[in-house]
Amino acid sequence: MLKAVAFEGRHGGQYTSESLRSVFHACKEKMGVKTKAMPHTLRRSFATHLLEQGINLRYIQSLLGYKSSKTT
Repeated sequence: MLKAVAFEGRHGGQYTSESLRSVFHACKEKMGVKTKAMPHTLRRSFATHLLEQGINLRYIQSLLGYKSSKTT
């Protein structure tokens, strides 16, 4: 399965986990968000919002790259 890169690093390709966390926390600070959250929180929120909009669970599962619907 081909994975899409939503945000490219400075030289193309994927951000490192450390860089992504750094950018995420800098954005939270800039926006004044005090809620505890990690980049994975965005992934969970994305899936939850799709599910609430009536999107098929199997489709969400494929978007997230999960093999088991229990994980989704």
